[in-house]
Amino acid sequence: MAATQRPAESQRSEIERALEEAGRLVDSDPLAAARLAEAAIETNRHDPQRVRLQLLAGRARLEHEQALDDLSHSPEAFAQRRRELDEEARAHRSQYRRSQPAGIWLYNGYHFREILRGFPESDLADDAAYELTRLTFAGECEGSIPCHVKAELEPLLGFLERFPQSELAPQAIIRANEAFTNNLYLRGRAQPVPIVDLRAKAAGYDPREVERLLARYTAVASSLPPPTRAHAFETIADLWERMGDREKALELYTFIVRNVPDYPNLDEIGRRIRRLS
Repeated sequence: MAATQRPAESQRSEIERALEEAGRLVDSDPLAAARLAEAAIETNRHDPQRVRLQLLAGRARLEHEQALDDLSHSPEAFAQRRRELDEEARAHRSQYRRSQPAGIWLYNGYHFREILRGFPESDLADDAAYELTRLTFAGECEGSIPCHVKAELEPLLGFLERFPQSELAPQAIIRANEAFTNNLYLRGRAQPVPIVDLRAKAAGYDPREVERLLARYTAVASSLPPPTRAHAFETIADLWERMGDREKALELYTFIVRNVPDYPNLDEIGRRIRRLS
């Protein structure tokens, strides 16, 4: 038995070494980290422990691509990173997609999807699914506020539908709330001030589209555990009120008070309930 176990033990130790080496590189040289992890994945393709390398490789590829924005202050560094992305896309076509209209190659989440396809029961499956919500949007919204909301929101709702019990769900809720507030409200204000009248159609804004997105978010949030749901409902209720549906807002605020007695913002929510009643 011991003789038959040695190859597996050797493979696992190789994976551990690759994880350690690539982990040291991922911040300073994410492309090198990705290549190292991928080489170890290839030589350990039958070991289920490779899922950890796949997650690291995907995160490194995504970091390498998204760091492009941080290099915009340096034309030379920016051009060099674009050349690297072009080369990687040619070498690993299944891992990249081209953005429009900029024509920049973006990482497409290949390693994360491979985890979800091959290891759906892994305890890292929700990590992989959450990483898919961080992919760079490849399209162009052309000044449409609802488009920006949808681009940020939909991946997060897909994650919450699939992994409502995940420890990452609260972070997904924060970002889902921000998909609305960062695009609909002026930033840097002590109190939220809408960019437009949320009930009226305007250039780049159609309230019907936002209502559809808000209704979908409400439905997805309604299936979450009560504490997580409450953090979604507070923002959702405020938006429904601003869009004129006082009854829906009151329903969601009331759920928080009745079902999450230790919710941190109960005093403010109580004031809103009294105002709407």
